[in-house]
Amino acid sequence: MNSYSELRKVDFADLSNLRFECFLGEVQSRSDRPVLVIRFAGEYRHGSAGEPDARFMFAMLAAAFQAWECWAVILDLSGLSYEWGDDIDGLWAMQPLQWAGGEYPMALIVGAQSERALASLYYDRNLERTSFSEPWVFRDMAAGLKHIEDELAKI
Repeated sequence: MNSYSELRKVDFADLSNLRFECFLGEVQSRSDRPVLVIRFAGEYRHGSAGEPDARFMFAMLAAAFQAWECWAVILDLSGLSYEWGDDIDGLWAMQPLQWAGGEYPMALIVGAQSERALASLYYDRNLERTSFSEPWVFRDMAAGLKHIEDELAKI
């Protein structure tokens, strides 16, 4: 490999058609502790075909964590259409977030097109689980933000 002409150019956008956005904000009670909101939307491909979608999500999450310092994270999957695919299960390693020896609050926002499948995957592929019972999973952003605010007040 002696020049760029021998290389194949790659781009994160080539991995997936999922859309990705980041937002940085504050909760009222702790304006000194920024909250990172990461939102994914679009259709996650089924089964093993979704592996590039999962890689894209993890790459974007890693980049966001490096780019913006925060005290808490909200992962918004409410706009994600997800039916099945094991590769996304690495998301659960995020709860609780462990950075610099400490635990930081997290909230997961699920939507109608993802909750059932994500819940069954989270609960060890139990197809009878159709929703979450975890205290950090919500169906709307307002509830997720309230959870983060309550958790940051404890730190």
